[in-house]
Amino acid sequence: MKSAETEISVSRLDIPVGLIKKVQKHPNADSLYVEEIDVELVDPPSSAKVGERVTFLGYSGEPDSVLNAKSKVWEKLQVDLQSNKVLVACYKDVPFTTSAGVCKVSSITNGAIR
Repeated sequence: MKSAETEISVSRLDIPVGLIKKVQKHPNADSLYVEEIDVELVDPPSSAKVGERVTFLGYSGEPDSVLNAKSKVWEKLQVDLQSNKVLVACYKDVPFTTSAGVCKVSSITNGAIR
């Protein structure tokens, strides 16, 4: 049996619903913007509560309080994060889910989420 430290499960990630707080043009570059984001990886439903943890059906457990860089948990899980053909963000075909519904990406179908 694998220990919790060695088991690689998406439940070890603490992905909260975030909020874009501010966007402005970069002062030194015409084609860049500076964004102040309160965590944003994918687009949650508009009625999702800021701070709510994104979950994955079938993957239960508490997140790591801190991901150990040496164990490369994020790097190992990230390869299975992708959007599907209807823009739903997934981990191994399981949608990123909030109490308000699934999270989506804005434009790339069947693409990697990095």
